[in-house]
Amino acid sequence: MKQTANVILAGTVHLDQEASSVLYSFLEVVSPACIAVEISPFSIRYRSRNERIWLRHFIQAAGCLPVASRRHVKLELLKRQITMPFEWSVAKEYSSRHGIDSIPVDSSRLSRKELPNWQKELLSLENMLFLVSLENQSSMVYFSNHYKRALHILRNPKNFLESGGQLVFDENWCKREEVLVRRVANLAGRFSPLVYIGGWMHLIKLSEPLTLASMLKIDWMERYLVTRRKAVKI
Repeated sequence: MKQTANVILAGTVHLDQEASSVLYSFLEVVSPACIAVEISPFSIRYRSRNERIWLRHFIQAAGCLPVASRRHVKLELLKRQITMPFEWSVAKEYSSRHGIDSIPVDSSRLSRKELPNWQKELLSLENMLFLVSLENQSSMVYFSNHYKRALHILRNPKNFLESGGQLVFDENWCKREEVLVRRVANLAGRFSPLVYIGGWMHLIKLSEPLTLASMLKIDWMERYLVTRRKAVKI
């Protein structure tokens, strides 16, 4: 893959840490001048201070569950959720090795509201009992299905809306997209190529509702879905 675009949007499936090596290799190929990441400054600070505390609570609550339930995929996903997102970790590793900046561009508004409640809500025994009551499957199957769905929607966004996908794009989503667009566009005016790393849904191109990919006014922009195997151009 040759470096071509001024802005490259790299969509990920959140929590799939097994895609880390592919994401890093992708960065090596496109050689960004700067990396923008879908995470807020508040989230980075708060997670850094609380990750070990959250993990202790997770282990304590999980220890109260039946042994057979402790390997449930929903618990595995929860444990991944309370660790630093792999997207930020990969970006920071690449940045430190290559002497460029990785910049958090998400709004802190949502993370300020949600993260302080994780310990008493997400990590409660009550919530874990609910999670293990849900249908179980292997994490490989879970993420494989997620990648198939993501690729289909990115290539067929109209079908997504017709099947009820518009319910995802609420008022909070729209406000958040406006922040992302403003910050990514600002960085794109200063760095080329700029790589944006974030959840794949921000890469959906729609006329309504508007997303990051549809609102960015960039002359040369490319979109990729980063999977466990390779980065797929959309």
